[in-house]
Amino acid sequence: MIAPDLEERRYLGAVRFVEATTRAPIRGPLVVTAENATFFVNRRGLHVIASAEGLAAHGDSFESAPPSPALRSVPVSGVVRDPSHRYLPRRFRIELPRDADPAHAGSPDSLFQPVDIPLYPSPGAPTEPGWALLRATLLRQGDRSRLPGAFLRVRRASDDVELAAGLSDVGRDSIDPAGARRTAGEALVPVARLPITVWNHDPGPVLVNFVEVVVEVTHAPLASDGIPDPDALAALAVNAANRWSFQLASGRTLLAGELEVTLT
Repeated sequence: MIAPDLEERRYLGAVRFVEATTRAPIRGPLVVTAENATFFVNRRGLHVIASAEGLAAHGDSFESAPPSPALRSVPVSGVVRDPSHRYLPRRFRIELPRDADPAHAGSPDSLFQPVDIPLYPSPGAPTEPGWALLRATLLRQGDRSRLPGAFLRVRRASDDVELAAGLSDVGRDSIDPAGARRTAGEALVPVARLPITVWNHDPGPVLVNFVEVVVEVTHAPLASDGIPDPDALAALAVNAANRWSFQLASGRTLLAGELEVTLT
């Protein structure tokens, strides 16, 4: 009996795309591209990094990883798109090679741990009854043109804790999952697990059914394909003019209207 040929290969890591609202893994098909790396989807729904420029030697090394290049010295920049349009397209970045030492398997930088990349909902994405929903239209301050690809962050006013984040629509697709026409600059930010009642620290009722929040917006010029990098936007300093105060309530929708964003 002739034994079948076996092909053994070491992969470079994996990406797990998750819902920004719930952090649940996204099971539907996604389109992932990168100029300097290739991906495939395994049975667990992880997007495995099969190869990357500058790391060819890692694919054939099993006993130990090659000594060079240094850990996290090779950046891989990719784009993910959702064919169903439930989630907005985004850029992402992973630093390779990952730590292949089994003794560090529990570390977030380990080869054996997937990198979680959150995807943000499109304005027409399905929502849950108990969520608080923030809907807004983002405009450029001055000419009041639509502002696509801006990053929104919702913080609790009392302690500055981040509750949720989202993106304004890039407007690349004409129809959303509900069949409605999409427009650049429209944003939906769901907030899950918001309490129904909270202690009121101001004069008045002991309990209130809303949470005071601050909405922050950051923006930067988009790449030629119009797809934003929310991680890079989240790292930007927030202009004081791009903060707004609102009240969010569990199970209700806040129509924040038009927010004029000052660009720097």
